[in-house]
Amino acid sequence: MPGRKFNASTALIMLRMGAPIRRVMWTADCYIQAMDDDGVDFQVYAVGTDRFKQDIAEFPNMVLEQMIEEGDQWEVWEKNSNSEADETSATKKNW
Repeated sequence: MPGRKFNASTALIMLRMGAPIRRVMWTADCYIQAMDDDGVDFQVYAVGTDRFKQDIAEFPNMVLEQMIEEGDQWEVWEKNSNSEADETSATKKNW
């Protein structure tokens, strides 16, 4: 679904399927991704700028609060050749 915008319900489904998702208003290369580490709980990883990762760490409900807003504001994040996202230093949160 690259380039396609979708609502929060679809974003949650995509997140659960392992797709990296982002809100279109977030800084480029900032996204979240979920991993099912133990078959029960998902770990949500924040990837992007230091500020974005800090915001997710300090305000873990931020993404959920943004998902309450209506509209097709979400997309699947795609890495491109200009991408500066540092996946090695992702911030991990339990949800």
